[in-house]
Amino acid sequence: MNTNKIFLGLFSLALIGVTSCSDTDDVIVENNQVTVPETYTFERNNSTTVDYSGQSSRILMLEAMGNYIKNQAVSNTQVDASVLTNMYSNSNNPFQQLNLIPPENN
Repeated sequence: MNTNKIFLGLFSLALIGVTSCSDTDDVIVENNQVTVPETYTFERNNSTTVDYSGQSSRILMLEAMGNYIKNQAVSNTQVDASVLTNMYSNSNNPFQQLNLIPPENN
């Protein structure tokens, strides 16, 4: 009985090995020609749909937060959680020196 199982297992492996390997050297030539435009425009009703002012403001805000943390570390002063909370929520005008557009106008 065990001999039959071993023979069946070896036969199955040999069959899989013979059928899974094929000797095809077919060369497939794909013609994937893509035309890339010189410029991209994102417009709806003849108006652009891209506005970078919000993204630019967020980058400046994050930079200001990082600078605040770095300055506190350099001066060996503890970071004030309320200052960071105000910066994170953009409340109580924490970025007045950056002259940012308020979020409700973005």
